[in-house]
Amino acid sequence: MKLIVLAKSKKLQNEIDSYLKCITRSSLLFFEGAKEAYRGNYADAEIRYREIAELERKADEHLKDIQYKLYAYNIAPDSRADIFELLDGLDDIVDLAKKNIFQICVERPAIPDCMRGDYLAIAEASADAVDTLIQGVHSFFEDVNTLDGYIKNVYLYEKKADALEEKIKRNIFQSGVVDELARKFQLRYYVEKMAILSDVAEDLAKKMLMYKIKRII
Repeated sequence: MKLIVLAKSKKLQNEIDSYLKCITRSSLLFFEGAKEAYRGNYADAEIRYREIAELERKADEHLKDIQYKLYAYNIAPDSRADIFELLDGLDDIVDLAKKNIFQICVERPAIPDCMRGDYLAIAEASADAVDTLIQGVHSFFEDVNTLDGYIKNVYLYEKKADALEEKIKRNIFQSGVVDELARKFQLRYYVEKMAILSDVAEDLAKKMLMYKIKRII
């Protein structure tokens, strides 16, 4: 069953679709940027950073248009607030993706070879969590009955990222591979930055589940 706000306006539906494409693309570029940076290809990582920055600009424009249309089409205040809160929360993903790739490009952390694969795996799990979340958002608007499966998968990707985060942190502080305390702290910082998109995706998935319950009630 399609959400009534989309049934009212094809233009609003297209605007939301364009906005969600920006979010999906930014999470993919986040993973690609991390992959390039951890391979030492910082020039390519910088390109990914600039591409995310442009996506952020486009996403902000789409979000403003969505907000206007939600008011223009006289959507019920409760539904309007829930929808905008959900979509506005997605904007944080683009911002975090941009900032994290920028910081990697500037600081250029020296990741031990034995940990490099896990760093990439945690970045991929975060990107997968975001991608699955966006599929869930489409489900929320188009057919809410299929939403639960997407939310469950977001949780699974977030748990995968959590497990990798714990594994890497233990290796940083307990394996003896890294000696300098300052470097340990820097590597821990980047573990958390790789995992943060999955945390945001999980939080938004929980909110979306609450919105679904409100719709049913």
